[in-house]
Amino acid sequence: MTELAPDQLTIVRVWVGDDPTTDDLNALYDLTGSVDQTIYLTLINKLALASEQPSSLSVPGLSISYGTLVQNIQALMKEFTMQGGTGLEGETGIYAFKLGQLVRPSTR
Repeated sequence: MTELAPDQLTIVRVWVGDDPTTDDLNALYDLTGSVDQTIYLTLINKLALASEQPSSLSVPGLSISYGTLVQNIQALMKEFTMQGGTGLEGETGIYAFKLGQLVRPSTR
């Protein structure tokens, strides 16, 4: 299995935080072969998990807003995309991989 180098893992952690585990990130990196794709797909997964939650949860003394979490992840994804990924991969970075892209057939 191809694993992220220590410097690559540090960069990934800047974008995705402490979750998921290093083993999970290495498995995704082995599958994609790209630091940028590993980051972006991890953020997509985090967004999907946060979107499954109710918009907020309140118990006495604690209130959690998942709507804010979803917005924060979306903003992070937008920032990552707007800066072109990590810059480590040149032309093969985040734009070389699109998951679920819709293509409209030509009607001509």
